[in-house]
Amino acid sequence: MVISNQVMISLKGLDRKGKIGNAEIGAIAGLPGHMTEYRAWRRFSGMPEEDIENREWVFSKSRILKDAIAELFTERTGCALRRPESAYTDGDNPELIAFPDREATELINDKRIALLCETAGSFSIKRSWGNLVPIASSVFPDADIFDGTEIPPQLYAECQWIYALGGYDALFVARLTDNEFWIYQVPENEKAETELYEMALGWVKDVRDGYVPEVTVPSDALLAYPKAEPGKDKEADEKMLKAYGELTAASRKKKEAEAEEKEARARMQLFMEDAESLSYGGRRLLTYRNERRSGFDLKGFRADYPDIAEDYTTVTETRTLRLPRTRG
Repeated sequence: MVISNQVMISLKGLDRKGKIGNAEIGAIAGLPGHMTEYRAWRRFSGMPEEDIENREWVFSKSRILKDAIAELFTERTGCALRRPESAYTDGDNPELIAFPDREATELINDKRIALLCETAGSFSIKRSWGNLVPIASSVFPDADIFDGTEIPPQLYAECQWIYALGGYDALFVARLTDNEFWIYQVPENEKAETELYEMALGWVKDVRDGYVPEVTVPSDALLAYPKAEPGKDKEADEKMLKAYGELTAASRKKKEAEAEEKEARARMQLFMEDAESLSYGGRRLLTYRNERRSGFDLKGFRADYPDIAEDYTTVTETRTLRLPRTRG
């Protein structure tokens, strides 16, 4: 554990403004992952990240999945878990906080155990997670445990941050992917803990001195510039002119492919006549069945009940990148 003046603070109603947590530390350190430094800066500055409705849905989904993952971890290891009620911070630097998703309800082999619950899709596994390397765990010798150095960089940094501030003796990551479940034991790396701690303190100082991270991904650009300024035009440089050429070429190819698909689909429909499926050599190629759909006549509803329709009409505003329409 890096810090010497450990303090516990209640998680209930904790204001995350002005705080660096384990979810942000990897991005601040410049490591690749789902979090960006700009988004971490917005959290630290107390700025909104997204619309409230979407944020509540993401939080609800995350809570449900973490509950399920924690339950699976208990089934595999026999370790009873609880949600932490407190976060850990450095009494000398209270802007630094950390807390795991779950912690063991009691010591196991005289060790304090923490758990992070993760989900990942198949594409993410191939891109960010390393090989499944089995290890012998002294904490859970009867469970299948894998090498925790093979996890994504930001997640590895998150684990070291929790070690540094939380003082746990062993930290595990449980991952659910496409109905498969893995458990990783992440070893403590005191050198990484120290580097992250010093980097976080430097980053806080820089932000307070006016540092603003660069916007590097489109989703962050929409946070930084949610509304277009009417009438404002921007002159393209050579780099953007090249990107524009690539975009128009890709758009043209897409339209050509869509036209070819439409023509092939029409030939199929003419050939099928009243047949329900198409086969070749005993293998079914496609189906052409009757399907029933129910719809809502919004135009008629507005005409018949204009006052009620007005009460249930919502307007959303988004920025959309469009190419000018071309003839031919």
